[in-house]
Amino acid sequence: YPPPAPPMAPPHPGRYIQRTMSLLAASTPAHRNTVRILFYGQSITRQEWWLDVVAGLRQRFPHADIVAENLAIGGFASQKLVKTTPRDIRVFYPDLVVFHVYGAHDKYEEIIAFIRRNTTAEIAMQTDHFGAKADPSRPDEGWDAFMNGEVLPRVARTYGCELIDVRAGWRRHLLDNKLEPQALLSDGVHLNERGCELMAR
Repeated sequence: YPPPAPPMAPPHPGRYIQRTMSLLAASTPAHRNTVRILFYGQSITRQEWWLDVVAGLRQRFPHADIVAENLAIGGFASQKLVKTTPRDIRVFYPDLVVFHVYGAHDKYEEIIAFIRRNTTAEIAMQTDHFGAKADPSRPDEGWDAFMNGEVLPRVARTYGCELIDVRAGWRRHLLDNKLEPQALLSDGVHLNERGCELMAR
């Protein structure tokens, strides 16, 4: 498998996670800032890529006290996750939420709105990667186009969230290396080892 290309940066990377970035970057041996990061969503977020992300942050910012938790729940689409969000968010009370979930778009927005109303957390929303049935050589259609092209960008703008465009980078990796989506999956949607590596990047 070819290594992933460098991630594609948005026009203004980090615009909506400035507080978290400042806490990380300003940490020194004499003044160690605590940064609480919550990975939240369902089974894709539970996969081991998140551990690589945390390890990378700890390597880059060795003087920050990074407290990372993953409270994602497998099988809990937004219609279910919206019911557990109040408890999970209030108990952990993060500085940053890294978020991805499938399911109803209105419940997705309800989760983001709750986090905004009840915490000072910054939010980094992820778009969807490519499932086995998707064709990266064609423009998104139907639900994929609706969620990734319309809903998620709108919600990110409305609530001032960072939008991590996983989908664009995933598409580029598949096309550049002439791979089928299944090459990065263990089943129709979950990631294999190479998929986890790409997601962490």
